[in-house]
Amino acid sequence: MTNAYGVPGEVGGWPPSEAEDVECPYCKGTNTEFVECADEAGTVETYVCHDCETDFSVNVEIPF
Repeated sequence: MTNAYGVPGEVGGWPPSEAEDVECPYCKGTNTEFVECADEAGTVETYVCHDCETDFSVNVEIPF
């Protein structure tokens, strides 16, 4: 992830972001944004793709 000047966060002394770029299953783009958790357990997340303007769900594995 880069800042407004195009410099990666690791260069500025910030640790890498834990948020991963989620790939759209339709257009394969990564211009996506998290919208909400679709269930109470938080195992299904809803994203919107800004390239193809479609929302989609992603199953998330909780490691414990």
